[in-house]
Amino acid sequence: MIAPAAGCFPSARGMRGAATLMAVLFLLIVVAFAVLVAIRMSGSDVMDTSLGQSGLNALMLAESGVERAAARYVSGTACKALARPVDGPYPLGQGSFTVNGAYSTDFNGAKLPAGECRIQSVGAVGVVQRTVQAILQLPVSAPGFVVGNGGVALHCGGSACTPTVTNTTDNLVGVSCPTASGCMAVGANGTVIEWTGSSWSTLLGQGSGLQFTSVSCAPGGLNDCYVTGSWFGSLSVILYWDGINWYYAYANFGGPLYSSISCAGTGAGTTCYAVGSGSQYWVGNIASANLLNANSTYPLYAVSCVSVSACWATENYGRNYHGGIWYFDQLGSTGGTETAPYRVGGNAADLYSISCDAVADCWVAGAQKGGHATFAYWNGTWTAQPSTAAKQNLYGIDCLTANDCWAAGGGGTVLQGTGTGSARIWSAVTSGTTAQLNAVSFPESGSGASGSTVVVQWHEIES
Repeated sequence: MIAPAAGCFPSARGMRGAATLMAVLFLLIVVAFAVLVAIRMSGSDVMDTSLGQSGLNALMLAESGVERAAARYVSGTACKALARPVDGPYPLGQGSFTVNGAYSTDFNGAKLPAGECRIQSVGAVGVVQRTVQAILQLPVSAPGFVVGNGGVALHCGGSACTPTVTNTTDNLVGVSCPTASGCMAVGANGTVIEWTGSSWSTLLGQGSGLQFTSVSCAPGGLNDCYVTGSWFGSLSVILYWDGINWYYAYANFGGPLYSSISCAGTGAGTTCYAVGSGSQYWVGNIASANLLNANSTYPLYAVSCVSVSACWATENYGRNYHGGIWYFDQLGSTGGTETAPYRVGGNAADLYSISCDAVADCWVAGAQKGGHATFAYWNGTWTAQPSTAAKQNLYGIDCLTANDCWAAGGGGTVLQGTGTGSARIWSAVTSGTTAQLNAVSFPESGSGASGSTVVVQWHEIES
């Protein structure tokens, strides 16, 4: 046998070195691969984080669109006009928002009540978009009352009316609500009833020959109220209620029969204006009053005062003509001035009721003509506004905030007006009665009413 030459086979040490080198190389490859994977994952995380932040920003932008729509809605923009055809895009921060939808139905397709609107807003940051929808609700008024024939008294608020028990069947023709828990209603047979927050109680009733026509209480409570009326149609009276006793503030045989009274101010500063059948109107309070001559050719029928020295009164000639209103100012103990009548154009019907929030912010309502009730808005000029929602005469109206009005009339008609100025939209409210409704009163603006649009529902539309 031939022995192998020296050096032909590797030594054990060399074999161990080669194995170590292979292990090191493998480890380096594994580490390099891990680093590469980590880098790729880090880049993906960064991208995901960026997209996530963009999505969050887009959602906030979409919410900004909801806020813009809410601000426009409470300022008087009609629901459909909030996105006609689109409102935007408006750049904000790193993106923009657009209001691109306005609907009169809820998320399930049911019709929304008056004063509510569903809108859609889209926020965009780069290629990322978020879409939300929200249902907006106009400020909810503090509850008030609509009264009518047969002792009907409807407690109304939000967008609904609920009947209440009055314990009288006399026709109620006037109501005044200085607070949400304090109202006084008056009517035939000397009826005077009081609402104290939960029920009606009788203050006067079944007065022989007494017929009351209207009531006005100064803001704050039922301890400073004036009621107009007559006794057997010949003695014209104005009664005063101080919360405990009744007093005659005015009584005159053969004098004007006053159909409407409106009071402003409080306490000793309360001043009331009463208008009616004659050429004179009554101005003053329980302590001091005067009869002043109106320059109106026709009888004055309804009056609304925005201060102790600024009132509007409607004319009523008893037949259809160009209805007008008179403005009284600077009235004092020796008299004052009246403007020439402002005429409502379009051969308007008789104007039975008026409500003013300011000297240049008044609504009047009146007789049905041409298939719809008469509405007109005054802001320095008259804008007639036919209402397809009302087919009856309207005898009462009260506008308690800049965007919430109520009107009532024949056949149990109750209407709620939402939106400001001539853009106001009138919608029918279920009354549950067919009785003639004669008067409307709600607490003054700010007495329990919300002052801004409320988002009542909200959800995101998945893309």
